[in-house]
Amino acid sequence: MMEIVDDFRPIIENVVNYKYRYFAYLTGRLGLGKSTNIASCLLVAGLMMPLRILCTRETMASIKESVHAQLSDIIHKNKLPYTIYNDTIRADNGTMFIFKGLKETGANNIRSLTNVDICWVEEAQAVSVTSWESLDPTIRAEGSFIIVSANPDNESDVVYQLFGPDAERRPDTYYCYKSYLDNPFPMPEAFLQNIELMKKNRPDDYEMIYLGKLRKSADNPVVKSWSDKNIGIGQTSKLVYWSLDFNINPQCSVICHWNGGRDFYFSDEIVLENVSTYKVAEEFVKIWRKKYNGQKVIINGDASGRNRSSNSEYSNYAIIEQILVREKVPFMFNVPKANTSIKNRVANFDWHVHGLDGKVHILVNPECRHLIHSCKLLSYDKFGNIIEVPFAFGMKTIDYAKSHIFDAASYCVMINDPVLENFMKPQKPRILSLKEQFLADLKRKPTITEV
Repeated sequence: MMEIVDDFRPIIENVVNYKYRYFAYLTGRLGLGKSTNIASCLLVAGLMMPLRILCTRETMASIKESVHAQLSDIIHKNKLPYTIYNDTIRADNGTMFIFKGLKETGANNIRSLTNVDICWVEEAQAVSVTSWESLDPTIRAEGSFIIVSANPDNESDVVYQLFGPDAERRPDTYYCYKSYLDNPFPMPEAFLQNIELMKKNRPDDYEMIYLGKLRKSADNPVVKSWSDKNIGIGQTSKLVYWSLDFNINPQCSVICHWNGGRDFYFSDEIVLENVSTYKVAEEFVKIWRKKYNGQKVIINGDASGRNRSSNSEYSNYAIIEQILVREKVPFMFNVPKANTSIKNRVANFDWHVHGLDGKVHILVNPECRHLIHSCKLLSYDKFGNIIEVPFAFGMKTIDYAKSHIFDAASYCVMINDPVLENFMKPQKPRILSLKEQFLADLKRKPTITEV
């Protein structure tokens, strides 16, 4: 009799009583037996009715790299009525297991697998965005579903973006985030001893391998104080602050609310690819009319916006002025003549993320996914340069990960509350030359008056 952990039994039930489009098993790498339990469930389901089951992963150079051997072992151990071939596994009722690598198969051939009933994506943390976008719509037979088993390494993994704890919950998805601690069946004593040794001597590895904890988003993060406390719904203000970054693609800007003191709430973001400043301004007007109609707009942003736009005879701010005047949006500019140093701007933003007073002064609406992702993952390389973070599935543009959206937000904070300037060290006194010291001494000596 096969032992199956209860968390995996819904796979079998879903074949008879369809409920879930996706099964997401994002757990620790070892101990819960994801692969064994999923394989057992699929073998049981395949004996209940004829099914075409695709077992896949990002790369599969040979059948040895697939779950073929694991399925075969379970079949032999339990004497299940399957016939094992070199590249397929079949049952007399017509059930067939097929094995393909997503990368080797190619997007066009993946799309031809339209008659698959169940797709099992093993080691799904390695699946690329391109592969997922080709596979997902392909599994479209009536009652078909996809099983994802993964050990996510970091927040930029596609499966983590789609099915991780921070992703928006979907009613058509079964979620499982568990570890060896949740395994109800006895495990070998030697296995448990190794776990305890790793827990004691290599706690970081223990948490990642056995508990499924993600790696650090960035070894040298730009926004050092960022946490989940900075994500939430904040208070809007009477004035609406619109801050922009220019001369980049995508065009990035944020809408912010400032309480006139230390607190900033970023409520909206605008990320548009391959568009002109005219389109950006028009998009802002749409949001303003829908959410902030009648409120005055304060425009902040990159000082370079004073320069002529690359695709217009006018500057970026002049273009924005034209659109806002035309649309009767009340506004005024508050843009510096020159940008402060990136170092000061980043430090000022980070102070507000978690102030020296122990309070959170920056709050970002959960819908501002680009800004949140950049605050989490932007980091410095060994030369001190800000580097891009990997693409995250579900974003509006593949170029979102550059620091542009963060720049737009940090301009707003720096312009309106440059708090670090209050803590700037006074300049060191200049050392006087000998001549300057002599002249200074003469001025300090009392003049001789005649008697």
